[in-house]
Amino acid sequence: GICSKLTFCPAKDFSNLQADTESKVKYYGCHCWSKAVLPSNDELQMKLGSSLPIKLQQRTPVRVLHRRPNIIRDRYILSLKCTRLDDHNFQLHLSTSAGTYVKEFVHGDLGRTKPSVAGLLGTTTDILQLDCEGIQLS
Repeated sequence: GICSKLTFCPAKDFSNLQADTESKVKYYGCHCWSKAVLPSNDELQMKLGSSLPIKLQQRTPVRVLHRRPNIIRDRYILSLKCTRLDDHNFQLHLSTSAGTYVKEFVHGDLGRTKPSVAGLLGTTTDILQLDCEGIQLS
């Protein structure tokens, strides 16, 4: 639910949370778009989530190249559930290893993330909304 008692916390508390998340599992919800008409819900799930975990090879995304070294990182999609919303829109709920670039997993980042949702579906895809839904700290 929504908390109505938000308060400020010391910067050190946020730093501690950030440091702890690098080796943890993160949960995301994504609203995505596909250029091509999407297959049925079952076929969509089969194409995207039939062989989990998915090992990704992610080269540093173009959007962060100015502040990060250009290297290839191994990351993992641990779980993935997709729901077709209409002919071109779908929802993803996924868990990932910390450090996974989720936007780039969806659109492929000009081939810099493999595999990607775009590659698995064989069409251009994009992410319209991304929400972090949780972090597993233990």
